[in-house]
Parts: sequence; C-alpha cells; structure tokens
Amino acid sequence: MGALRPDAAKGGVDVLCVGGEKWMLNPHVGSGFMHISKELLEGLNPAPYGILNSEEPGSGWSGYWPDPDKDVWSPPVSKSVSKFEWGREGHASQ
Repeated sequence: MGALRPDAAKGGVDVLCVGGEKWMLNPHVGSGFMHISKELLEGLNPAPYGILNSEEPGSGWSGYWPDPDKDVWSPPVSKSVSKFEWGREGHASQ
C-alpha cells in the first residue's frame, strides 16, 4: 500500500486490511488500517466488545461508570468503524 494510491470506493472494494510495516516504513509491529464500505459497515458486528469499540454514552464516561443501573456486559457499541477497535491503545478514525 505504501507504493500505491488506491481508491477503494472507485475500485468497488468492500473490505481492505493493511499491515503498517515493510512498504509503509513503520517501525511499530501490529499497526495498520482497515477500510470497510459504508454498505457493509452497519451489518458487520465485532466479536469482542470493549471500551475502545463502545460509543460514549450521552452522560459521558464519567457519568456512565458510577451509574449503579448500567449494564456492564452490554456497553453501547459504536456505529462507526471504531466498533472494530479493540487493541491496547489508539482509536479508529471516525
């Protein structure tokens, strides 16, 4: 990908996953990016749920955590590509 300038929408690409090392000249192993077409985004559900792929509640996280009535097993899942983010650090672009 580092030597190419792809246009995913023009090429009809639905899903594209890219590692960030080698041609991208990135020293961080495990980095990369993912493109998902808007047509597929809504229908795909991530397997693991966590804080990084959750939508911030209306009351914000500072209001969510102390709420004794919250459902900690079903946080509000993001509607953007962030719903696939579940790594240690960083956030997906919205």
